[in-house]
Amino acid sequence: MALDAEGYIAVPPVTAFQPAFQAIVDDTLHQLRLTVGDDLHSLWLYGSVAFGTAVEGQSDLDVCLVFRHPLAPATRDSLAAVKERLTARHPVVSKIDVDKGTLSEVMDPNNLNTWGYWLKHHCRCLYGEDLSVRFNRFRPSKALARALNGDFTKVLDEYVAKLSCALPGRQQWQRAAARKVIRSTNMLRQDSDADWPATLAEHVSRFVLRYPDQEAAIAFFLAESYQPGASAREFISQLDAFRGWLVQQLEQS
Repeated sequence: MALDAEGYIAVPPVTAFQPAFQAIVDDTLHQLRLTVGDDLHSLWLYGSVAFGTAVEGQSDLDVCLVFRHPLAPATRDSLAAVKERLTARHPVVSKIDVDKGTLSEVMDPNNLNTWGYWLKHHCRCLYGEDLSVRFNRFRPSKALARALNGDFTKVLDEYVAKLSCALPGRQQWQRAAARKVIRSTNMLRQDSDADWPATLAEHVSRFVLRYPDQEAAIAFFLAESYQPGASAREFISQLDAFRGWLVQQLEQS
């Protein structure tokens, strides 16, 4: 599990980018800086590309942008267009996800367990001020898990809507939804739990130890998180059933 010797959640070491992904990293940095201009405070990567574990053609490029001020609608539209062009130019990634926030949102004390934790423990700054140095390391906690995953019903609703409408990219939506489901199980932790799962497999292992009767259900989502094979109808059915169970458990805890 991802803890350091002092019991804090580990901060991943920065390594060289995998050669296959260097071009898209460079192109993304250049295009986004060009599009946003002086309103861009900092640009970050997170996920497998950021830390050297990406798989060609399967992994996403996960980007986080921090702006000095809220963006004008025209700039937001330009960002969306840039993302589409980058995705088309670089099939080495399955898709590009961009998280956005303003500097005031990031530094708001009310967002410490979301933005603060995320930048400190999951992101790699490529451009601008490295805000991660402003935050202390975090320890595992139930409050942290719930802050990070409390939006799971809303997020899963969005994925279900895309799958129900047969929008392009079914496999990527199923993969993303499965990963959200797995990570959301960390909300079932106890205040006394000192561990902190880092990988999807670690989330599943700790979940099965506590809920062995749900092993088959979570194994389905683990398989889908890597290589989606279920039909959209089957996936939604499994998702609705597990989500209902998870909500019930959270209400009782």
